[in-house]
Amino acid sequence: MYAIQDKETGTRIDIFGTLEEAEKVLEQYEDDDIKEGVYTADFYEIVEVKE
Repeated sequence: MYAIQDKETGTRIDIFGTLEEAEKVLEQYEDDDIKEGVYTADFYEIVEVKE
């Protein structure tokens, strides 16, 4: 499993079954942030969740 999280605080935003799913959604989050004028480079990160 993979999680998208806030890189600075580690707050998890969403969890996915595959890396590909997480990458696709992360791209959408960043596109949305750009459209809303709140984009910050490297705000998000994808981490592997071992549970």
